[in-house]
Amino acid sequence: MRKGERVEPRELVERAQAGHVAAFTALVERFQEMGFGYALAILGDVHLAQDATQEAFVAAFRNLGQLRHPDKFPRWLRGIVRRQCWHLLRQRRAVTVPLDEAAQLAAPAPDVAQQVAERAELEEVLAAIAALPPAEREVTVLFALRAHSQREVAAFLDLPVTTVNNRLHAARRRLRGGLLTMANDMLKQHGLPADFAARVGRLIRSRGPLIEARFPPDHVPPILTALTIGDPAQHVALTADVAQRLAPDLIRGVVATPAGAPGALRANAEVVNTGQPAAHGLDEAALREVVAHLSRAAEPPNVLETGIKVIDLFCPLAIESVVGLLGDMGTGKMVLIEELIHNLADAPARLAAVTFVGVGPEVALVRGVAYSTSAAVQAIYLPVEDARTLPPSMAVAGLDATLVFSRELAAARHYPAIDPLRSASRFLDPAVVGEEHVAVARGVRELLERARAVEFQGGARSDAERQTLARAARAQRLLTQPLFVAADYTGTPGQFVPMADTVSAFAALLRGDYDHLPEAAFLWRGARPEGGEAAGRPGSEEL
Repeated sequence: MRKGERVEPRELVERAQAGHVAAFTALVERFQEMGFGYALAILGDVHLAQDATQEAFVAAFRNLGQLRHPDKFPRWLRGIVRRQCWHLLRQRRAVTVPLDEAAQLAAPAPDVAQQVAERAELEEVLAAIAALPPAEREVTVLFALRAHSQREVAAFLDLPVTTVNNRLHAARRRLRGGLLTMANDMLKQHGLPADFAARVGRLIRSRGPLIEARFPPDHVPPILTALTIGDPAQHVALTADVAQRLAPDLIRGVVATPAGAPGALRANAEVVNTGQPAAHGLDEAALREVVAHLSRAAEPPNVLETGIKVIDLFCPLAIESVVGLLGDMGTGKMVLIEELIHNLADAPARLAAVTFVGVGPEVALVRGVAYSTSAAVQAIYLPVEDARTLPPSMAVAGLDATLVFSRELAAARHYPAIDPLRSASRFLDPAVVGEEHVAVARGVRELLERARAVEFQGGARSDAERQTLARAARAQRLLTQPLFVAADYTGTPGQFVPMADTVSAFAALLRGDYDHLPEAAFLWRGARPEGGEAAGRPGSEEL
């Protein structure tokens, strides 16, 4: 369906029945204000009318296949809205507030006077409209919203245009003092959300805790947005969070409901974008299940060269493997994902990069950024209560590699801020990367561990301990690297360092080949420090 194309409701219904989500979205856009106005005329409450309208369109989406006469869609929708309104009226109860919460409700807001005045005006308008006879009330609200012509209002109410005009004229006589004009202004301010029409998507498939759903391309929910999934036929009601953008109109979500059977969901079940951030973190058991469904690593592993020194040396990755990123907000996890996408753009197969995001401020941060997508790197974001509490030992239970980000390294601006002592990979194995690679990685780790022990002990230090501290400081700085995706911010061009050069440079550092160079020569360099030698061979060009 081309943008701006005017299609008759019958054709939209037929397209939607055939599975075109965009056609149903167009139907909602065409009739959402009609439905809202009709609900408001019955309920007399803006918020209840919004709820009733949303539930009505979800029910319409769910049962659209049962509509045998597509040209009767307006009448059919009106009946659904009416039933949803009656349902809400039956459920409505007085809300009690605990005494310890009453003070919070009474706390003044900065614009409390304006809010009170606007609420009073809205209540005056709604009270005046509620006093009208039901027939006049319907046309008055629909006209006040100014969403459709009088002819379209008549078609929706299944009435002659003259009847609509007569009822509107009678209502005008009753509403004196400019109340109709006030109604026009107030109801337009308190209508449906701007993205209401695009909040309903369609389930494509489900596998374990993972679901895939299609939304209109221009209204795909952001990463870590909460979704609801309903399938009354299977007595299933689930919540899920958007974890990945698979295509311009396709998302992958992870079911967040503690109980439920996602595998029982039928294709084409409705998926509603709540517009709210993910609020419930997955526990460790749920995360293990998600990782188990993502894992597809081939045997024997085919190592990926990322060009990022700290990863290639300590945590080598492989084609079709799953790597987890753990750590505090602000330590560079999302930047590292972008760098992997950049560096592996031509990689032969997929890498699943799972970033664990703490609910609250970090979820809000991730939702506010448009992240890149890649055929080679699947960027997946999973909500957890606190990413800092997840054990790195999860690598044993499904993750092929774990990158643990350090708040201390980030504070020192040593990026990528990956802690080599807490990060791990099952591919750091002589059978996969070779004996020399493993020996060098272990040697650097042991050097860093000895340096931490010396620092912890304090007191007078021997020449050997001072040498350990000096080499460890150089090693930690040599692990820093200019990133391509950060070049605009740092002013330093990114560097891709071949894995062999990384291993060679750190072997030289362990031998003491760089002991004569100052620590500053190691920061933000490629395979070796400024003015240094690669693997003890003088005269080779700097990367």
